[in-house]
Amino acid sequence: VNAQYLKESIAEDLIEHLRPLYAEKGIELSSQSEAWLKAGLYDLTARAKTLHDLADASLFYVNPLPFVLSEKSQAALDDGGRDVLVNVLEALSHVKDWDSNTLHDVINNFVEESGLKFKLVGMPLRIALMGAPGGPGLAEVMSVLGSEETLRRINSVL
Repeated sequence: VNAQYLKESIAEDLIEHLRPLYAEKGIELSSQSEAWLKAGLYDLTARAKTLHDLADASLFYVNPLPFVLSEKSQAALDDGGRDVLVNVLEALSHVKDWDSNTLHDVINNFVEESGLKFKLVGMPLRIALMGAPGGPGLAEVMSVLGSEETLRRINSVL
């Protein structure tokens, strides 16, 4: 399966191809993780070159909490990241329209009002949501996960 196929495939077909790759990692898809995958795969296929790339990039949708964090990720949280997340959590808890455009604006407004560089907000938020400092757009991931799961993931690292 090549990058072109990944980009042209529908989510349901990709999920069926991904299922055995997750099984090799001991992960069985729940109906909830399948729904997140279906909603979030489009953003991930743009970067993936192979099915294995896509499986690795989408693990945060299917891995249970708590995430196993790398030393770098843990250090980012320990070095002020958790303090930032407490304030991000407060800002997100007031969001009524949980869609990617609104969430993008909320995060950008938070960055501007806090005076922090985006990296100091984005990295701990990515770690909380995805278990790693890199990945797809934050607003898109939060939109796919929904408010309850987003807030739960942030709380899980506090």
